[in-house]
Amino acid sequence: MDGGGRKTTGNFAKMYFVSGWIGHGGTAPEATLAAMRPERLADTVPACSASGAGFGIAAYGECLVHRADDGLIVVLGGHGPAGEGPALAARVAADYAAGRSCVEGLPGPFALTIVDPARHAALIATDRFGMLPIYYCAGPAGLVFASRLGGVRAHPEVPVHLDPQSIYDYVFYHCIPSPQTIFRGIAKLRPAEALGWIGGRARQRTYWLPDFVTLPAADAAALERELPERLERAVARHQGGVPNGAFLSGGLDSSSVAGMLKRVQHEADTFTIGFDAQGYDESGYARLAADYFGTRHHEYFVTPRDVVDMLPVIARFYDEPFGNSSAIPAYFCARMAKDAGVARMLAGDGGDELFAGNTRYVEQDVFERYQHLPEFLRGALETGYAILPFLKDWSIPGKGWRYIQQARMGLPDRLQSYNFLQRMDAAAVFERDWFAHVDRQAPWQAWRHRYGEAASGSALQRMLYLDWKFTLADNDLVKVNGMCELAGVDVCYPMLDDGVVDFSTRIAEATMLPGRELRGFYKRAFGSFLPRAIIDKSKHGFGLPFGVWMREDPGLREIVRATLDSLAGRRIFAPAFLEQAVGMHQTGSAAYYGELLWILTVLELWLEGAGIS
Repeated sequence: MDGGGRKTTGNFAKMYFVSGWIGHGGTAPEATLAAMRPERLADTVPACSASGAGFGIAAYGECLVHRADDGLIVVLGGHGPAGEGPALAARVAADYAAGRSCVEGLPGPFALTIVDPARHAALIATDRFGMLPIYYCAGPAGLVFASRLGGVRAHPEVPVHLDPQSIYDYVFYHCIPSPQTIFRGIAKLRPAEALGWIGGRARQRTYWLPDFVTLPAADAAALERELPERLERAVARHQGGVPNGAFLSGGLDSSSVAGMLKRVQHEADTFTIGFDAQGYDESGYARLAADYFGTRHHEYFVTPRDVVDMLPVIARFYDEPFGNSSAIPAYFCARMAKDAGVARMLAGDGGDELFAGNTRYVEQDVFERYQHLPEFLRGALETGYAILPFLKDWSIPGKGWRYIQQARMGLPDRLQSYNFLQRMDAAAVFERDWFAHVDRQAPWQAWRHRYGEAASGSALQRMLYLDWKFTLADNDLVKVNGMCELAGVDVCYPMLDDGVVDFSTRIAEATMLPGRELRGFYKRAFGSFLPRAIIDKSKHGFGLPFGVWMREDPGLREIVRATLDSLAGRRIFAPAFLEQAVGMHQTGSAAYYGELLWILTVLELWLEGAGIS
């Protein structure tokens, strides 16, 4: 398989795009619709195209369209001819016209756009996890929307200016979480959000929040039997129409999905990525799972040369700067599937965030116990370290001090203990003039707000919900969706099926983590389905050994060095910081500081690709 840097553009198995506006004037609406269409769709016949005085809408690919007699247009992306088909879009139109909510009952994934020229109104909404995003610019003059950021940016009446706050937040999160975008004045819907526009005003609402009503621990056995059945039904829902395959890392979730695919499809292809780097390669577990279930297995070993060739292409393909280095292996895995004739990939994303599979969920319980100590005891411990500061430098007392420091932070802030901007002086990272336009508390406030939204949940359930909104919606799903699109295959997420998600909210914490065992409930539920070695293995994934490789590979060092030199000329980051970042990678943790260099490199490559000087 050649990693020769070609840019794949087209032949998408499940392509969907919508763009439009309501309220904005303009003398050439058809030309505006054409300008908002991505270049890759230049020769594609639209599934829907309409424009008139003060409105326009065009949709391409797999979507449902309903046109009412009064001019109302409904476009529902993400739903093909299976199931209710066109009747679903008609039902949405009827609910909207009757003033009823038309979003809550929609199964995901979906992106809904309604243009109502008669009332000079519109509605846009996305599913619970924002799997099909919608970008928009709302103001007194009207609402412009599109399923790609470039579509909104191309509208002639939308101003385009970089947002310093979003670049700061990108370094904080390694992505730009909703509702922000890289451009000031252009936003994207949050997961489970609907926005109505009427009378020159936008009104937003979150239409779904999880209801963590848990069942007694005594029902654990029944729940363990129910989960595999639900996952099998979720996998079966994606059958038919095109050949399916599955990502397979050899972990719990990808192995479960691959095994269920083989069960319902009888013949199944699985795909994995390997690395010639100690501590990163898990392809042996993927082969074990493939042999156990009897799938046709494919694997490819990513090399540093692959990264050099594809990094600029991948960095510029995303709508915004996106700093998850696992995009590289995700792309090569999806492209391998495309080359094998697979049109739709099933991914296991979501299992850790639904069924408590990340080590931080257990670690935080240890820190939370400090908050339950008597106040006098906490005060005595902290006073002791203040009076005898040299204890902080000793081995065991020093660990105690670091424990107290983290415990005092509280949730959810403590989850960002290893954040680059938490461990560095942010004022020294950025140029002074740029930093003056940044609110360094803004990402913390967004973090706390999301954590607090799950008001009915325990600390564990709130952490899970927080990960649904950030780790999944703004990061992992963006990564996989983008790389599958670039490779030319569709992707779906059985773990995020509405039935599986709702089921997860019924599981009590003691059942979810019996004895504080990560994925304890899940492992029991799938104990007779998965091979024992998969059940017992430690957590891993498709992580890229970029930082390790960069120390050894001159090609990687060259592209990073050249890109950082270009980034220094933008006067966003302090030159001394950029030099410090390179030095820290050479002398400190290659993986940790390699990730810092990655997000900086991706940012500059994206800015160059977007034509921003």
